Amino acid sequence: MAEREGNPEATEKVQRKGIPEGMLQVIYAMANESGREGRYLYDPMAPELVKRLEGGFQGVNQEALGPVRDSVMGRGALARAILLDRMTADYVRRHPQGRIVNLGCGMDTRFYRVDNGRIRWYDVDLPEVMEARRQLLPEDDRVVLIGGSVLDSVWAEKVEAGPVLILAQRLSMFLDKQKLQKIFKIIRTCFEEAEVYMEIASPYTVKNSYENVDGESRLKYSWGAGSAKELAAITTGFKAVRDVSLMEGLKEMYPSYHVLRFFPPLRRMSNKIAVLRREP
Repeated sequence: MAEREGNPEATEKVQRKGIPEGMLQVIYAMANESGREGRYLYDPMAPELVKRLEGGFQGVNQEALGPVRDSVMGRGALARAILLDRMTADYVRRHPQGRIVNLGCGMDTRFYRVDNGRIRWYDVDLPEVMEARRQLLPEDDRVVLIGGSVLDSVWAEKVEAGPVLILAQRLSMFLDKQKLQKIFKIIRTCFEEAEVYMEIASPYTVKNSYENVDGESRLKYSWGAGSAKELAAITTGFKAVRDVSLMEGLKEMYPSYHVLRFFPPLRRMSNKIAVLRREP
């Protein structure tokens, strides 16, 4: 897609209160990459969002932000963005008037990177996240913001009829099997023609991923799958199309990944984008 200017009317600074630091880090990573010579990805909105956030990143954990592109978070965020941008842009070429639903969108700005001027885009996340998002990225005639749970069919009922692509990045690993089944049931019930691009963490990653909460370690993730076939196996009415490893995005930034991506342990541990399609 061609590089696109940000919204010239969105100039008023807004408060950072209510925007989780992890979301700020992603904005920072995208803005940093967009302004870098020899960049791998251009995001027309991220630099503007950094300017609009009152006080920029003052008060944010600078050590956590750090040189984001060279951090694990930065590498993963950019690899994910490169792959999902390419996959979504391909869907838009096949369905130039299609509907794209971004579940658990956070502060994602993919619409502005793949827009063809005709698609309809639906961002879905919890009400408090959407309240913050509305300050930064208001709705327009082709972008609808929906505050609510991804487990409630209300979001699906607001999507216009027609072919639909469901995006779900960094969502499945925080849910359990029953909740994922509920999401797929909503998709199957509400849409006759649907593709799903869902990021999945490997079982190894889920089992060995911990975070520190109030001085105690606990598992960070809840669920994982090794392939699109494993994900499809827990659904009704969906077939696995393919898997795309995040290492495919990493290899574009780091030459060493051209070789490392064939190393079995790394392939097993790497997150993947599982592509599923609703069966007739």
